[in-house]
Amino acid sequence: MEYSISQHYFLNELALAARAISSKTTIPVLTGIKFDVKEEGIYLTSSNSDITIKTFIDAASEDAKLEIHQIGGLILPASRFIEMVKLIPNDIITIKLLDNDVVLIKGGSTEYKLQGEPLDAYPRLPEFNAEKTFKIDVNILEKTVNQTSFSALNNEFRPILTGIHFTVKNSLLTVAATDGHRMSKVSLNNSDIEDIDFVIPKKNITELIRSLDNAEDKIEVSVTENQVLFNAGNFEFYSRLLQGNYPDVDRIVPTEFSTTIEFSRQKLRDSLKRASIFFTENGDNRIILEITTDDIQLFTQSRSADNYEEYLTYENIKGDPLKISFNPNYVDAALNAIDTDNVIIKFVSSTMPFVILPKSEDLNENFIQLVTPIRISE
Repeated sequence: MEYSISQHYFLNELALAARAISSKTTIPVLTGIKFDVKEEGIYLTSSNSDITIKTFIDAASEDAKLEIHQIGGLILPASRFIEMVKLIPNDIITIKLLDNDVVLIKGGSTEYKLQGEPLDAYPRLPEFNAEKTFKIDVNILEKTVNQTSFSALNNEFRPILTGIHFTVKNSLLTVAATDGHRMSKVSLNNSDIEDIDFVIPKKNITELIRSLDNAEDKIEVSVTENQVLFNAGNFEFYSRLLQGNYPDVDRIVPTEFSTTIEFSRQKLRDSLKRASIFFTENGDNRIILEITTDDIQLFTQSRSADNYEEYLTYENIKGDPLKISFNPNYVDAALNAIDTDNVIIKFVSSTMPFVILPKSEDLNENFIQLVTPIRISE
């Protein structure tokens, strides 16, 4: 095995492959990247048993400046190899396999030698036989994940809720997440997608989104019973799927409301930020919104003398007076996921979940955020 390649290009590909490597793995060989050098280019594979990333460096790519002198393969420890490639003071580096699985890394007058392992030491990855496949715009996938993933559960108390739920029914793609206290859901029409249903771990889909900066316009999604593959040309991202029944989030969305308010999204976020100086990471972080016939007040209510209150400005209001308490962090996260200037917040009662919608006729039914209130102590 011997090849030369652009240092800058190679580092970008190595950084991409390294996203699937965990220092906590119990399988030492999985701290390495598998390099399989063929005449057509270099295949890189990395995995942590939860996700697997495969990338391909095309010998025909002008940017890669790849010249393959001898085919072959090796597994190299990722962190040390990447650091060596990074520190070589030369635009073009040469990688050459010596005896006993030792590799020579050379650039200009600098040389490193690094012990590797043979290709057959790499665990055999599960076979992937797609049962259903669809395509989606990368930008749309990224946007929907960013609009929903923060609502997923961050601990393993209910494993299924640590995932993002993708479903397609009657050509409607729905992406949803909930932790039991809040919910985010986006629905998109796509006539090219057949019915589908899977839950992917939040941390895995988030890692995918971070890896798609230079991906093609569309990404192909293929699903089996326990795996999903995202294919973007020379980049493949495999993830395990969560098993279990995801809750029917549509059942918790109210259909009738007693009070509706239109706010400036940014002004409401600013008010929540002003209130946040009294909130602590492990404290009783709740805020009260009181709607009367004359005004809307936002305030805290603590046993100490430290408190906050503010009368809010609003665009429109209709309905009944209401007093409701909620976690302001949940509301702020929901507002942050919305990109319209104004938002509509619809309430049922002080004890029922309320919904936050973007102020747009096109988006109101397609993007919804739901927050469960906190009981007010009298």
